[in-house]
Amino acid sequence: MKKDVLIIFKTHLDIGFTDYSQGVINRYVNEYIPNAIRVGYKLINTDTPFIWTMGSWMVWEALKRDKSGSVEKAIEDGILNWHALPFTTHTELMNSALFEYGLNISQRLDERFNKKTIAAKMTDVPGHTIGMVPFMQERGIEFLHIGVNPATPLPPVPELFVWKNGQSKVTVMYQGAYGEAVELDDFVIYFAHTNDNCGPQSEREILEIYRQIQQKYPEYNLRAATLNDVAARIRNVKDVPVVEKEIGDTW
Repeated sequence: MKKDVLIIFKTHLDIGFTDYSQGVINRYVNEYIPNAIRVGYKLINTDTPFIWTMGSWMVWEALKRDKSGSVEKAIEDGILNWHALPFTTHTELMNSALFEYGLNISQRLDERFNKKTIAAKMTDVPGHTIGMVPFMQERGIEFLHIGVNPATPLPPVPELFVWKNGQSKVTVMYQGAYGEAVELDDFVIYFAHTNDNCGPQSEREILEIYRQIQQKYPEYNLRAATLNDVAARIRNVKDVPVVEKEIGDTW
């Protein structure tokens, strides 16, 4: 039986880093999301499909501004997807009400589109507080990927572990860079990540990504995937170590 490569297409949203906040948001809504939709439909019935994953807040913002219905339709057709967190934050600076408010955005999107989001991602910020684990479990979030800024040392934790806070837990993958290829029992997680506020890949870039992955993993099936797909497969990974310590944010 062939193994799968699950390809996650994503960019790192950093509101205010490459431009003023409003400029970044407008670029996503007016340029990046329409481009992702256009390319997604062009590739939807091919062997090289494209699914763009974003934080829930940007999806919510795009829906509010959407006059044509194209964003809603792209969500329904599986081209645009969100994860359980609104965007990357410094969780150590948040109180519980603010963190829960962020989780509620994904929950409201789930209710609107009859979905169940079980995975989340943080990118860039090197550390997060264990205090968020109970709130994530309460909403059924099973998997959290943390991709650390490449200039920052990784904390001394396993690459894949169960992060436990009392009776609450979430499975965490902690990596350098924004996300790296990982070979697990019967599948590979492959992050096709663009840099800060660079938007989705072009059609040509997507085809080249597929070509390179197939060259590296010639015996595997290649799939455009969501973080939910990753979370569902990670349920079956055995002997995952447990971490019960705080992981501080060095920034």
